Amino acid sequence: MKKFIMILSIIILFVSCGDENSSDKVINISDYYTADNVEIAASFIESEDGISFAEKLKLALENVDELKDSDFKANLLISETGELDKIIIIESGKTDEVNRLIINELEDEKFTPAKRKGMNVKSQLRWNYPGSEYLTSVEKLPEPIGGINEIAKNVIYPEEAKKAGIEGKVFLNVFINEEGNVDKLVILKSSHPALDSAAIEAVSKVKFTPGKKDGIPVKTQIAIPIKFQLK
Repeated sequence: MKKFIMILSIIILFVSCGDENSSDKVINISDYYTADNVEIAASFIESEDGISFAEKLKLALENVDELKDSDFKANLLISETGELDKIIIIESGKTDEVNRLIINELEDEKFTPAKRKGMNVKSQLRWNYPGSEYLTSVEKLPEPIGGINEIAKNVIYPEEAKKAGIEGKVFLNVFINEEGNVDKLVILKSSHPALDSAAIEAVSKVKFTPGKKDGIPVKTQIAIPIKFQLK
């Protein structure tokens, strides 16, 4: 009986020692620059077959993610060598199982490190899945067919705003599909409800040449300001 207890005690001791040696290194988030404090932000390294991480993740989760419209938002701490040091989940509407799968996939990724003053630095990368399918960075941005004047001629100054002497500028985020049609408009900066409505009405009537990536039409989003000024 005594021998059994002695052996069991030794096993527990060795397991405990092993756990101590495998403890994670201490991460201080203040050591990692935010995106607005670097010249070039960290980014995912695209695979050799050209498939983005988001596309690869979508395939991996296809049969298990029942909450496809919900977001997984995280702050990724990237080292100066492009290693993923830590994942900080900001918000997630996914199940625990899907959260674990996303984390496992992220941990296998390599990144292009951020640059500050020409040097590779530790940085924070805000990332969310599924993220927007409307790109903001493409080789060719969408343009109104007929030019900016095509939007201008559609703008009708609201009578109530005229009478009240209301002026201002409305900033719209315009989501444009591969055919050049406006799918959605979001007000980035409001000026007055009447002016907001007039701006949305004017842009929604316009057809665009679609944005292109690698020569292929893609969904894009652009910001468009509409200025209302009385003469």
